[in-house]
Amino acid sequence: MRQDTLMSIISTSKWQQMASIYYIDRIGKYQLACQCAEYAYNMEPDDDLNVYTYACSLYYVGRLDESLSLFLKISSKDINAIAYGEHGEGILYAKALINDSIYMMGVICQDKHQYNEAKEHFMKHLANRRRGQFSDFTKKQVMSHITSITKK
Repeated sequence: MRQDTLMSIISTSKWQQMASIYYIDRIGKYQLACQCAEYAYNMEPDDDLNVYTYACSLYYVGRLDESLSLFLKISSKDINAIAYGEHGEGILYAKALINDSIYMMGVICQDKHQYNEAKEHFMKHLANRRRGQFSDFTKKQVMSHITSITKK
């Protein structure tokens, strides 16, 4: 079977899931993750989970400005559009997607030595955290970033 035929058969959610698996640190296939995420993003650019996954994969391959732009797109979006739109994630996941995007914006700003902006993002992420809310990142991770920024 030709590769382009195979690619068209696989749904966007499968491409997004493959990308998420590939950029896990234990696997670390960041270029492959980026290719899968880009494919899913190009197929469904309005699916916020695809946008998030693509933004994460761009970060892992060092394309910080592009990644930051996509995280900003998510964090600026109306929560109801994410939760209940065409690709609705539900309100809990919409909150998590927005808040984790804010965290990643902090990470990117920190990597770019924009420490004041990074700290603002991390503090906003912490302020938005609620009991029972999902996050890909622990409070300990956030605090570690803040501590390292404070020492600079």
